[in-house]
Amino acid sequence: MPITCPECGALCPDGSRNCRECYHPFGLDAALANQEASAGGVPCGAAPTYPPTARAHQPPASVFRPPQPEKRKALLALGITTAALAVLLIFLAAWFLTQSGRGPSRKFRNACDHMLELQGWKAEVRVDSEDFPMDEPSFYLGQSWSGVLVYQGPDRSSLLARSLVNELSLETRIIEDTLYEWDSMTRVWRNLGEAEASQKGMNPIWNEIFTRKLSMSDEGTETVNDRPCAVLGFDQDLELKEGFFGEEYEVACHYSGKIFVDELNELVMAMDYVVEIPGMGRSHYRYDFGSFDSSTTVEVPPGAAAPTGGG
Repeated sequence: MPITCPECGALCPDGSRNCRECYHPFGLDAALANQEASAGGVPCGAAPTYPPTARAHQPPASVFRPPQPEKRKALLALGITTAALAVLLIFLAAWFLTQSGRGPSRKFRNACDHMLELQGWKAEVRVDSEDFPMDEPSFYLGQSWSGVLVYQGPDRSSLLARSLVNELSLETRIIEDTLYEWDSMTRVWRNLGEAEASQKGMNPIWNEIFTRKLSMSDEGTETVNDRPCAVLGFDQDLELKEGFFGEEYEVACHYSGKIFVDELNELVMAMDYVVEIPGMGRSHYRYDFGSFDSSTTVEVPPGAAAPTGGG
């Protein structure tokens, strides 16, 4: 339908935006009015509707639902409890490691390890035997003796023992597991081959009975050689293997006594203990350590001869 220009009255083709004669703009309202008139004034129909389905009432699976207040409280309590348990377990583990690392037996082993690292030390030794002697020098000398143990380095020590009841003496050296002994009759050093456990045991810092087998307990403190020391006690039965005349036997022994450890310097200051074979005999040992880190000399004896027959 032609559009009549409201300005000049000219007829313009349908859909024109401006008058073709005067170029007057018709405007959007005129165009809409013209379109409604051409449609006969019938309004647009409403959008079709569909019946609701059951699925329309269900929330999408991905929709986040915040927890209810009760659930939030329960989750918070669970988190606090879990954190507290974790802290407690860490504390208990640290306490256990600390206590096990500072236990009496560990304290003695730490001191022994430190003494093995020193350049040297000496110990005054006294052994009082009753009935059956328990150590090599006591067998050789006949019961009780006193002596000096000299340490130069790992697996290098010497012992000079003198009988308390006669004029006999015994001098030995252990160097790299080899035992050397002074023969007072021929006045030569002899190479006796590999040292036995009992011979090495005269240096208690090497002795596995003390370092590994005895269970020790703290018994307070005591001053030894002007140094405050921790007192480590033990009182225990042990089944040990001993060799006599080429045969090996199980021997029931009882160890009791005390070890004095200078904790500040990690040094063994003294050992005072008794070894007993019930019904046979006992020996009382006393070691007093000193001259720590001093210059000591324990060398392979020159010209050490093997025994006749090689044994």
